[in-house]
Amino acid sequence: MIIRMFGARSGPRLSELEDLFVLMLASENRSPGTIEHYRTRLRHLREHLGDVAALSIRPEMLRRFLLAVKRAATDPVSDRYVDQHRKTLVRFFGWAASDGHVPSSPAASLGTWRVDEREIRVLRPDQVDRLMRACDEGRAFAGARDRVIIATLYGTGVRRRELVEISLDDVDLEAARLHIRGKSRRWRSVPTGPKLREVLALYVDEVRPRVLLADSRRLFVDSKARELRPGAINKMLVDVARRAGVRGQVSPHVLRHSFGTEYIRNGGDRKALKQIMGHRTDAMLDRYVHFVESDVARDHAAASPFERLGARLEQAISPGGPHPPPLSPVASASS
Repeated sequence: MIIRMFGARSGPRLSELEDLFVLMLASENRSPGTIEHYRTRLRHLREHLGDVAALSIRPEMLRRFLLAVKRAATDPVSDRYVDQHRKTLVRFFGWAASDGHVPSSPAASLGTWRVDEREIRVLRPDQVDRLMRACDEGRAFAGARDRVIIATLYGTGVRRRELVEISLDDVDLEAARLHIRGKSRRWRSVPTGPKLREVLALYVDEVRPRVLLADSRRLFVDSKARELRPGAINKMLVDVARRAGVRGQVSPHVLRHSFGTEYIRNGGDRKALKQIMGHRTDAMLDRYVHFVESDVARDHAAASPFERLGARLEQAISPGGPHPPPLSPVASASS
């Protein structure tokens, strides 16, 4: 099959195999973001190995590549980033083997890349309120739009790309729902709640019409009626966070995590949250629950009356400290 498809040489080169892989992803209707994710990581592999024949690739070459990803970058690289490359190799070469382009996957024997879970970053409700208040009042349309963007991210937990792809037709104000096209192009219905519904209605009816000749049907556009790029959302949040005095990373994903943790903290149902956020597994939900439980433990340590005894307790139990007077025989008997 390899010779029939690629001629009388030793099978496809890495670039040819990558093109076929991308064709497969497109035929499965994968999102542009997913396809670009794989392309970027496979390009890194090709830059490391060269455009070699796929049949010449051995497991040890892939292991050296992963180590190079970890060590070669000028900026610190997270283990999660390296593991994304490992997963790409497993997926890519597993497909190549199943489709008959290579006899077996050289990534099949790759071990797991250990990833230490970092504590997720979330914002407190008062910090989100400060962000919304800090939206640029001097740019009437953009300031009002940015407040609605933050409200939508925090009120629904949608991903950045999902947000920029919402169209006017996806906003069901009557049912107080958004129709979201998520990963793998799967649709899901996300409730907004009455307060966010009111915010969205005001934006759709009064704010967005300020952009004349808005040919795009996207919900969020710039002042020239052009569709917003995902990177523009990040830049806006960084600028707003600086004006609001909110330190640390502020991004669409941080707002998504903030939604998930607050939903759990407020007694929301895990199964409902999984559907709302478009998670396929419970792994991220477990992290939200763990975060909230850790938060409860910190609150307990700060608020528990026993913990607040502080120095008085230490003095009472220290060997050289004062001791309570001994009970008298009468008192002891009566007790």
